[in-house]
Amino acid sequence: LGENESKVEVNWSPNNQVLPFAITAESSSSGLDSNVIYPVGKHQENFKGLVVEGLGFDSLWSPTGKQLLYSVTGSYSSQKPLLWIVDATSSTMGDNRTSLGLNTWVDKCTWASSSTVYCAVPIDLPANAGLQRALYVDEPDALYKLDLDTGRSTLVAIPAEETSMENLSVSDDESLLYFTNESGQLELLRLK
Repeated sequence: LGENESKVEVNWSPNNQVLPFAITAESSSSGLDSNVIYPVGKHQENFKGLVVEGLGFDSLWSPTGKQLLYSVTGSYSSQKPLLWIVDATSSTMGDNRTSLGLNTWVDKCTWASSSTVYCAVPIDLPANAGLQRALYVDEPDALYKLDLDTGRSTLVAIPAEETSMENLSVSDDESLLYFTNESGQLELLRLK
């Protein structure tokens, strides 16, 4: 990758079509906050670029590899991270891009199924937090459930003891959500 090595995010898709994303393009012509992310194919395919509205692109594949959940930070969200969903197969890359309206980083989310996502969302995230994430890693979170079929987000829980939630994982029957707190201890929330 030469001089662009530091601009590549390795993120293997579940359907084995995309290996990394190359974040090598300059801002697109549609605005200062807009960038083009290039998926790099397993067999050197040339997929069309994924236009994202913001900086700090980070992503999480759906279990089937058909969609991509991602977060970016931009002026439209007061420089807070904002979650988006987009179609991401070889033929649909970039289609149906939709803001999910939650201000959190994608690595604070986990897929429970192909249409359900759980995310830890900081309770009080100030403007510009997306530009200096390290200052807000210990912010207490609330847990939200996203239904991607309807586009609805629902507050599921606010832990009794304020805590930051990381490394979320949902049990197979979707009855328990596991996470690590800011001390690195494993905790769980009952979802049912």
